[in-house]
Amino acid sequence: MNKIVDRNLEDMCTSLTRLKGLAEGLGDEIDAQNEVLDRLNDKTDKADFSIIRQNKDMNKLLKK
Repeated sequence: MNKIVDRNLEDMCTSLTRLKGLAEGLGDEIDAQNEVLDRLNDKTDKADFSIIRQNKDMNKLLKK
């Protein structure tokens, strides 16, 4: 009976170790994707500011 319990515990340990590895890999991927999203967000903020400024400049030119 102890051999069965020991084998089941070994199987559980193996599965949990694998699951931990998968979770860590997923966490690393999420961190990498967050960095990409942060860079993209910075670029879209700059583009938005540029468009707003250009629209103001165009409105000034059109009013003259």
